Amino acid sequence: MQHRLLATLTFALSLSAADHVTAQQFNIDIGDPSLAVPSSSYGAAASQPGVWNAIAPGTSAQLKDLTGTLTTVSLTMGPNSVNFNFNNALTSGDDGALMDDIADVISNESYTITGLGAGRYSIVTYAWAPDLATANVNIGVVGSSEPVQLVGGAWPGSHAQGVTYAQHHVQVAAGAAVTINIIEFAGQLMSVNGIQIKRLSVGTTFCVGDGTEDAGLGPVACPCTNESAVGSGQGCKHSLGYGASLRAHGSESVALDDLWFEISLARPGQPSMLVQGAGRKAIPFKDGVFCLDNPTERVEVVFLDGQGNGFTIGSIVTNGNIPGPGVTRYYQVWFRDPGGVSPCGTGSNFTSGVIVIYN
Repeated sequence: MQHRLLATLTFALSLSAADHVTAQQFNIDIGDPSLAVPSSSYGAAASQPGVWNAIAPGTSAQLKDLTGTLTTVSLTMGPNSVNFNFNNALTSGDDGALMDDIADVISNESYTITGLGAGRYSIVTYAWAPDLATANVNIGVVGSSEPVQLVGGAWPGSHAQGVTYAQHHVQVAAGAAVTINIIEFAGQLMSVNGIQIKRLSVGTTFCVGDGTEDAGLGPVACPCTNESAVGSGQGCKHSLGYGASLRAHGSESVALDDLWFEISLARPGQPSMLVQGAGRKAIPFKDGVFCLDNPTERVEVVFLDGQGNGFTIGSIVTNGNIPGPGVTRYYQVWFRDPGGVSPCGTGSNFTSGVIVIYN
């Protein structure tokens, strides 16, 4: 087996389950921290711009999330992990900052991510050798539906799956470990340039307030021409001139009961309520479009913060009286927009919606 330098690389990332979405998304540049680090505008293969952590092989460090906030997440590497860098003439700028300094791995190794909150994640593992276009390595993630992926080759001009990185999706139960396996291929060099961890939403967005929502009787407009921008995924505009959105996180599993909802860009400092419907419709109501058909359930009251954001904390399965796997439910949040300044003057509005098919 070839090797540049002896290295054993083990990762342990721990993250409180109480942290929220952006606090569970990380960009990690592995290599010599004295060299250039990608800029915050660089999203790389995951299309995830934000702060990049510069972590030297063989060290341990707490990580910053995409906003640069220090979290309780830590990255720990084995004591034999060492720096290697090579200035590839074909890479430049942020690409070169991520890919040209690496950790060199000598034998089959596992990277372990622990402490993630419940949810579905995309794990992007950069495993490209900047010094040798013929080097290849296998990358696998335990529990992912995607198979082990072979990574390697000449720099293609931009990131390409199978050449510069592997991507796997995995459903994580609260506190469960995720294992990334680095597997030798035909005795060739093994490299690790970095990792991106991205938490994904679950469910399907519907009931958007851009005038395109159609429950079978034709598109439904907002009540007073207060449509949000097409493609924004928001509800009808409220008094601040934009719409609010709803996203689901965790999983659709009735047994795990780890589903929770995130409200974004509603009216700051106001109460709101997550509402569930057993059916789907679309009618103008208050300042928005209401898309939940009977029977409906009032699931949870959420008080919004100074940015109009909030999240649920209770059991959706219990509070929504979910009978078991196989049922479909529809969700929206109804929020106050007081002071006589709401676009249609009714004093309340709705977020976009989410469809959840339980399993």
